[in-house]
Amino acid sequence: MEYIEIEPERSSYASEVKLDVTLNIKDFRGSYGGVYVSQQELNRFIDSLYALEDRRQGAARFCSRGPDELLFEYRQPDYAAHAEGDPQLLFEIRSTDTIGHMAIEAQLHRYYFGESSSNPVYLKGCFDVGPEVISELILLFHEAEKLINS
Repeated sequence: MEYIEIEPERSSYASEVKLDVTLNIKDFRGSYGGVYVSQQELNRFIDSLYALEDRRQGAARFCSRGPDELLFEYRQPDYAAHAEGDPQLLFEIRSTDTIGHMAIEAQLHRYYFGESSSNPVYLKGCFDVGPEVISELILLFHEAEKLINS
């Protein structure tokens, strides 16, 4: 079973939200428990998701407070194009055909800190989802937005 879970939490900073992310691709699983997203970026992203839900084409993207810590993007299929940099979480939803089928591609990146060095660890994969996922994402990120304003 493939899935990504994004759980918003109240941040100790007034104008952002903290996201806990779990990614499961077949037999591989990883989590990252501290990605911060600003309210301004979250609001812009929600507006883009509404446009995506309406047209089933276009782009919706946000980046977290930390540079390249979290990237979430929707776009029409362009398998050669990927986000620049070395993101902690790369999350992309894109159309796979003209009738509204979608796919989520995700890459989770963390560092393993040993006694004398740090080493990157990656989990990356892609899986199909239905267009109803867009509505679920809109609800999820509205809940995240409420945490900022409470």
